[in-house]
Amino acid sequence: MADTYDDVFAQRIQQLEREIHSLRLQQSSKREDSDKERTPRIPLELEEYVRYGRQMIIPQIGLTGQLALKKSSVIVIGAGGLGCPVLLYLVAAGVGRRLHVWPY
Repeated sequence: MADTYDDVFAQRIQQLEREIHSLRLQQSSKREDSDKERTPRIPLELEEYVRYGRQMIIPQIGLTGQLALKKSSVIVIGAGGLGCPVLLYLVAAGVGRRLHVWPY
């Protein structure tokens, strides 16, 4: 006597669950590989995490925004009435490591 419909469906469900499980494993391994390729394990130094941690908590900035700030560069010509506070704000935000100021 052939299997009942319930048995056939139960076997098919088990087969599909096994396929889903294997696909999830493949997807998670691909995601881990692509994450490793995209960003280094610890992209900032510990001192930078401590210094810029409060602004990295902001969802609009986060780690990616802080990395973009670190890679960016700005030129400020003159450190007078406007340039002086601008320089302080840029340094406090973590813009670049090299800051060049040319007096005019």
